[in-house]
Amino acid sequence: EYAFLVPQSDASVEGVLVMDLTPADLVALDAYEDVDGGVYERLAVDVEVWGCGPNAMHVGGCSTYVGGPRLRALASHSVLTPS
Repeated sequence: EYAFLVPQSDASVEGVLVMDLTPADLVALDAYEDVDGGVYERLAVDVEVWGCGPNAMHVGGCSTYVGGPRLRALASHSVLTPS
């Protein structure tokens, strides 16, 4: 089983920010995550980065992968619907 993100307004998740990826890097990641096959989708998000001083740094236009239609179809409704 694999955990995956589900888009939700005003939600947050902790992760790692990888910077300076090239368009070719994103194409390779899309292939690895099987975006064309519907396993994952790449979405643009804004992130808040901590650990670079006392204040958060806000970075817009970042990409994240969320569960695509094929992956979501395998998960139960209770997992995808927040309580």
